[in-house]
Amino acid sequence: MQPGEYSQIVDLYGRRAGDDVLRQMVDRLSQYENQYPYDFIAKFSSSSIIVAYKNSRLNLTQYESCVRQLTLAPYLIHGQELYITLKIGVGYFDTESNVDDSIRKSDVALSKARGISGTNIAFFEEDSTAKLQLEMDTLNQLTLALRNDEFTVALQPKMNIHTLEIEGFEALCRWYSPVLGVISPATFIPIAEQAGKIKEIDKRVLTKVLRWLQLRLLQGEKVVPIAVNISPDHFYEASFVQDFISLVQQYNVPPYLIKLEVTESVELVDLSRAKNILSLLKENGIESSIDDFGVGFSSLSYLQQLPFREIKIDRSFINGMDNPGMYAVVQTIVQLASNLKMKAVAEGIETLDQLENLKNMGCQIGQGYYFYKPMSLDEASLLI
Repeated sequence: MQPGEYSQIVDLYGRRAGDDVLRQMVDRLSQYENQYPYDFIAKFSSSSIIVAYKNSRLNLTQYESCVRQLTLAPYLIHGQELYITLKIGVGYFDTESNVDDSIRKSDVALSKARGISGTNIAFFEEDSTAKLQLEMDTLNQLTLALRNDEFTVALQPKMNIHTLEIEGFEALCRWYSPVLGVISPATFIPIAEQAGKIKEIDKRVLTKVLRWLQLRLLQGEKVVPIAVNISPDHFYEASFVQDFISLVQQYNVPPYLIKLEVTESVELVDLSRAKNILSLLKENGIESSIDDFGVGFSSLSYLQQLPFREIKIDRSFINGMDNPGMYAVVQTIVQLASNLKMKAVAEGIETLDQLENLKNMGCQIGQGYYFYKPMSLDEASLLI
């Protein structure tokens, strides 16, 4: 059990204040001892306490309600009244598990609870250990993967919905590890971001795309623009714009053949800096698009301030168009893009009905398995 605001309290008032909050938590919890008799309460770490119950018939729904009572009244810290939230991880112990293992499971559940806003209880799940092991193994293999050049690029065509011609590609990072096998981007990208290695992965993808374009240009073969995804962490690096432009120039690839895709989270970090970065890229001939629009904390106000060329509609919206409400949302985004002189790009098109609906809405570009799955660079060469 841990106060959600423990770090802020310690930063403002010191560690003694943090200890005092834990003592007040224990005092309040003790008021429910007759209702929920515990075997012991102990300080588990500098920021949390552990409570053990041997009662196998503990009603967790009622207990959760009891725990929430601990946050209703303010805590007194340095003469000030402060409200807190509680993060609680629950693990079970029995004859087949020892106390240390049970505490470990509770701690894993607590880590899960910390990732959820407000007061909440998270329970240990058996697949949590396997997931943590995969994350640790992935982290351990990342450095080797970069050293051994294990990351590859797959290209997915971006199709003109009305003419069914290829207008460009999106470059997608793929990783096959000799140790772990195929690792999903949904797994390795967040880990690479946390480990500070996403910048290098972004550069590897961009470099492979530029080499492919350069070779086709030298051979006099057809080329189309390719969009590359850039992590928000990389996007805000001080040298990002200069590094990006220099790399494009190094391979002598015309800037219009490279497009930048960023998620809407860049706006949340620093709108002014984002506008400056995107504007500098645009001045150098590199256009940009907003990826997965509508999935995060969308703000319509930033769209007209940032020089995006495309709005990419997330696949979850396209998959839900059978619902009249979702259909209206997609239609509104397509119209919004048109009003802002941007192109609407629908991701995840899988059926003819989806294609026809988007065509009727006026959506210009689409991606998805209905057209093509992501393919290797060699397959893309044959396709165009």
